[in-house]
Amino acid sequence: MSAGVMSLPRDIVLMLRQIPLEVLQSILKKYKCKEEEDEWRTVSRTVKLFCNLAIFCRFFGLFSCDNRVTNRCPGNLPKDKYLRVHGDKCYRFITSEVSWTSARDHCRRIGGHLISITSRDVQIFVERTLHELWSENRMWIGANDIDSEMDWFWDTGEMVRSGFQNWDSGQPSCYLFACYEDCACLRLDKDYKWHDCRCNSPWNRYGYACQYSKCIGESFRHSDNTMHV
Repeated sequence: MSAGVMSLPRDIVLMLRQIPLEVLQSILKKYKCKEEEDEWRTVSRTVKLFCNLAIFCRFFGLFSCDNRVTNRCPGNLPKDKYLRVHGDKCYRFITSEVSWTSARDHCRRIGGHLISITSRDVQIFVERTLHELWSENRMWIGANDIDSEMDWFWDTGEMVRSGFQNWDSGQPSCYLFACYEDCACLRLDKDYKWHDCRCNSPWNRYGYACQYSKCIGESFRHSDNTMHV
């Protein structure tokens, strides 16, 4: 059932969670005896599915079934609209404008890394999230060639060129002695393409996103119940 629930819109899950448990149990009991009657079989099974789905949502505390499901994100992260889940990662989008180095250090201090965009799927997720949250034009991402010019690596250690890339035309750039843009940012005004920028210039101060691995076996803690998995 979990796969079906995870595809439901957030508003439907919220609605299902508001149905009192005793009401759901009463409905299930009423229709259980009708399953053997041909004219009631389809209705009975539909009602049973609905009730079980509501009970599932209620007890497992799924506040939403989109990228705001944050029950498995590290407990030290604020649970607000800037915390998102995609795939096996949690992402915290931060609008404070700082240098690339400050952004990287902040992510590492709290157990994460500056965001790696290693697939088209993650790129699309980031674009949709920025469209909703961002008011500025740029955002730092984890790609950099600080250690070796034009050898770009993500903050997590993977080589950028070994996977998905979304550089804008002419990017990253390095002309003769003008190779001083060693950190990557994503530009909203360039169709979310990547550009190289100066890591610590006072004129390059942008928001950023940190990524974290989802917790395994952590408690689901919500206002009305606690479930261990």
